[in-house]
Amino acid sequence: MAIRLALIGCGGMGRRHLRAYHELASRRPGLIELAAVVDVVEERAQFVANEAAELLGQRPRVFTSLDGALHGTPELQAIDLVAAASAHHTLAVRAMEAGLHVLTEKPMAATVRACKRMGETATRTQRVLSVAEGHRRDPIARLVRAALVAGVIGEPRMAIDISTGGGAWLSANPWRYLKNEGGPILESGVHNADLWQFYLGPVATLDGRVRLTEPERFFAKAPLKRFHEHYRHQYPSVIAATAPDAMLANLTFASGAWGHWLDDQGAHGPRLSQNSVFGSQGRLDIPSLRSGKPLTVWRDGSTEPLTDSELLAAVPEFHLDPTTAEFFGGERLARYQMTGVFGEADRKNVALEVAEFARAVRDGTPVEVGPAEGMVAVALVMAAHESSEAGQRIAYADVLAGRMSAYQDPVDRALGLLD
Repeated sequence: MAIRLALIGCGGMGRRHLRAYHELASRRPGLIELAAVVDVVEERAQFVANEAAELLGQRPRVFTSLDGALHGTPELQAIDLVAAASAHHTLAVRAMEAGLHVLTEKPMAATVRACKRMGETATRTQRVLSVAEGHRRDPIARLVRAALVAGVIGEPRMAIDISTGGGAWLSANPWRYLKNEGGPILESGVHNADLWQFYLGPVATLDGRVRLTEPERFFAKAPLKRFHEHYRHQYPSVIAATAPDAMLANLTFASGAWGHWLDDQGAHGPRLSQNSVFGSQGRLDIPSLRSGKPLTVWRDGSTEPLTDSELLAAVPEFHLDPTTAEFFGGERLARYQMTGVFGEADRKNVALEVAEFARAVRDGTPVEVGPAEGMVAVALVMAAHESSEAGQRIAYADVLAGRMSAYQDPVDRALGLLD
């Protein structure tokens, strides 16, 4: 029997999840049923319900609140939560206490304390709580991890992750630039935080600095992020940003490896991106995920990077799980060809998240990114903010445990999590 779920949030990410349902329906028919869509703005919910009717052949019920969906949708079993991060803990806790399972988009929540509240509720209610962290599910991300574990470049010693660009433009939801909503570094950087530790293991200490470089964000003539077109008329022409939009952090991993992380979303000029791991016997460059582009791997003693076949030969244990292999067309992929960053590969990665979640609800199987993993990623981003607030290098464990929270405390008060 299909898992009956409600989609909570009908913005751009909600529309991307809708396309993942369509992908899943073509490969796993009958696994899920979209019974309801919810958005505080009814116009957006009606728009997505109409899209669902076209894509899935059935129009879900429309509600403007989670409580409305809970009371108005028979036999509802789960929610797919794609609302603003600041609302995740409230909505997830309400759903789990009502007996529903929860798949929540990243970031898991806006603060570590909010993540803890969600995790504690999942344990108490014995409900599935899965975090939709899709970047690590990309076949190329799986290959990165396999190559590092296999020692293809020797012992990892240092990694760099640099991303700059955006200027003062407002590229997506206005709320993402507000401190009490989590802020832009958390919204996008939580992917990087998850991947840092997926690739290199736990972080021990870090020294971070954050700042707000563009206090005003402009929408007029800004390049619009895909799937947000249906409510562009509701965007303000300019907003006052309150959250840091630039972060610089130097990490030390438990292994002894170093990491240098720069995320500047207010930088002007052409975008710049580099993601590399340096080892004792070579270097590995990681392309933009969901692009399908291959890794570039140099090993000592060679003037040319490894070919795809040479790289795969160096990781004989690397195999994608059967579902990913089916969706992407092979179990040992060094590259793939699909359309657009927010196109086919994105749709498949989200479909993998939803499929895993549905199996967990139906069969009791574990999810890869649960409450603990989701909180670890949020805590790493927040650790850079807490280090900046303290003006010193800090222990990551202190942020994860809630012992350092000066930056987050005002946010938690605004969210009703702290008196």
